[in-house]
Amino acid sequence: MNNLKTKISFGLIFIFIVVLILSSGSIIFINQLANDSSVIIKENYNTIDYSTKMLKSLDMMFSSQTKIFVSKNMSKLQYNAVKTDFNTNKLEFEKNLNREANNITETGEKELVDKLKDEYQKYIKVSLNTTPDSGTIKFDEIELRFIQIREKIQSIYNLNMNAVLLKNKTANQTASNVIFYMSCIGIISSLLTLLFIIYFPQYIYSPITQLIVKLKHISSKEFNQRIDISAKDELGELINSFNNMAIKLQEYENHHINQLLLEKKRIEALVQCLHDGVLVMDEADHIIIINQYAQQLLNLDEFETIGETTTFLTAKNELLKKIIAHADNYIIAPDNETPLKIENDNNVEFIKIESINITRKNDVGELIKIGQVVLLKNITKFEQRNIDKIKLLETVSHELKTPISSINLSIKLLEDSRIGLMNIEQVKLTDSIKHQTKRLITVVNELLDYSQVETGKIELRIAEIEPYQIIELSIFALMMQINEKKIDVDVIVDDFLPQVKADLEKSTWVLVNLLSNAIRYSNFESKIIIKACKIDNFIYFSVQDFGKGIESDVLERIFEKFSAAKNLLRKRSGLGLVIAKEFVESQGGTISVQSVFNEGSKFTFSLPIIKEQYEVYNSKK
Repeated sequence: MNNLKTKISFGLIFIFIVVLILSSGSIIFINQLANDSSVIIKENYNTIDYSTKMLKSLDMMFSSQTKIFVSKNMSKLQYNAVKTDFNTNKLEFEKNLNREANNITETGEKELVDKLKDEYQKYIKVSLNTTPDSGTIKFDEIELRFIQIREKIQSIYNLNMNAVLLKNKTANQTASNVIFYMSCIGIISSLLTLLFIIYFPQYIYSPITQLIVKLKHISSKEFNQRIDISAKDELGELINSFNNMAIKLQEYENHHINQLLLEKKRIEALVQCLHDGVLVMDEADHIIIINQYAQQLLNLDEFETIGETTTFLTAKNELLKKIIAHADNYIIAPDNETPLKIENDNNVEFIKIESINITRKNDVGELIKIGQVVLLKNITKFEQRNIDKIKLLETVSHELKTPISSINLSIKLLEDSRIGLMNIEQVKLTDSIKHQTKRLITVVNELLDYSQVETGKIELRIAEIEPYQIIELSIFALMMQINEKKIDVDVIVDDFLPQVKADLEKSTWVLVNLLSNAIRYSNFESKIIIKACKIDNFIYFSVQDFGKGIESDVLERIFEKFSAAKNLLRKRSGLGLVIAKEFVESQGGTISVQSVFNEGSKFTFSLPIIKEQYEVYNSKK
């Protein structure tokens, strides 16, 4: 057996024979046991079941007969009810009697069934001629027939039960035989298999042992390994291939090390030339690369930093601690791009931190971290431009308020009849100017609120507020628009809602903004639903309309700056929902939207409940 395939085939054939013997013996004996057991179930179970049902039906029939004789003043209605019950059980008895007659399984059972039929016919004959006035003699005859029928049924029942016990004894004997024979086969097969397991693997895999050891050395980059085993089968070919591979790998390694050192120097030179700061860590958070800009920014020395862990360095460098925390937060929530503000020598710098995990797949396909790259981008000039832009918006908005106020005053003077009456065209022009002025005021106010949001200077006047108060003020502020479009507003508020901890003006502004949008995009004489309910520790407010809805591409960025302006259906600044989101989140709540185009939209925001009010609410419920 010089061929490895022949050796393995011999072993597999041996195992197959052992398994075949076990399987065949198991099938034969288990089939015999199953046949003995199935005889009990198939032949006798039905008869026992029919006998039990016949006894039950017979008892019910006799009970009906007894009621007839015992009740002296039985009305006709009662008599008919008892007779109906009697006939029902009579049909059930006859059905099971017929089934038993067709299920004769034991010797002598047919004779018992025939006698049972005769007794039953006599019983029925007497029972059908029975009336409440039949007398005691007639009842005694019925009772005698009843007892004789029960004895016949009991005899049939006992005959089959004895058969079950006998067959059960036979099945138990068969089971004992199966256990004995299967034990013998199992012991013999186990001994043969044990001998096979002890000798055959050693016979096959002894030449492979040295190959495995050498391969482990190769995996540790010890390419000077050679195997000195001669074999004439496939293992010999494998050993020769291994030796040739080791020689080639040793040659490649000597060349590759020099190439890697050259590439490493190139990468380090490239990183050092970058204008952005770069920190590179390994899987254990040891810093392995830090460029010149990062050293200056963090006041670190390259010689003292390389090889140290970030945990050790952050204990002595507060700025590095902030950057590492900011980088970890970026990995958890990549959308969080808030720059880090650094004040140094009366200079303010803004650093945008980006973090990238370096990963690879392990043997089971899972991604494991093998390093991390932290980029420190100096965006001070961009942040300064953004601040200047916000200041410009705020200044322009304030400056626009004065001419707008003058325009409003001029309109009021024009509408004053004491100055002079206007014709129809002049009234239309005046109304148009008023409408456009209102839109301009809305845009200016949104720009002012937006400037607060962008600069982070949202002034909150937190107080204890009743949820219904926010809804009431919002509806009152938009009552004219609601009446103009004849919209039906349904307000659904849970009972005993606790107070919320919020800014009344800002919260009302949010609900007014959502309700205003719902009115704008609702059809004439349509419906809007406003709800307020408690979920966990928050009160959730929702505004649902059944108007045009929002397209899916706009829905994804509905809370982004100026997103509404990109929607042709919307002709506003696009800042309302952005401001609403900031107002809600600054108070500790959340805001979301659900919408189906051409079916309507539902905006929902939440405000936190005061702790004491939460306890009161739970006690009321």
